[in-house]
Amino acid sequence: MPEKGRKKLRGQPELYDEVKGQVNLSLTATGVKGLDDLAKQMGISRSEFIEQVGRGHLPVLSPEELTALRRILTQLQADNSHDELAACLATLSRLME
Repeated sequence: MPEKGRKKLRGQPELYDEVKGQVNLSLTATGVKGLDDLAKQMGISRSEFIEQVGRGHLPVLSPEELTALRRILTQLQADNSHDELAACLATLSRLME
C-alpha cells in the first residue's frame, strides 16, 4: 500500500520488488465465488490472494497432506483431555471441511 497522502505511480512496485502484470484466468462462477470468499476472509483482494498463493505465503495442501492432517486431528480429538485443546481441534476440523 502506498503511504497515506502519496499517490501510486503506474509502473512502480507497490508491495513487492516487482511490478504486477495482468493475467487472465478462466473460472466457473462457483470458483470465482469461492476465491472471493477466501480473499474476503483474509481481508485482501482476490488478486493479492492469488499473489500470496503463488509466492508460497499461503500454503496449499495436497490431497495426501490433507488426509494425513485429518487423520492426526481425529487421533488428537479422541485423545484430548484439555478443554482448550478440544476447542482448537474442533475449529481446525470445521476449517478443513
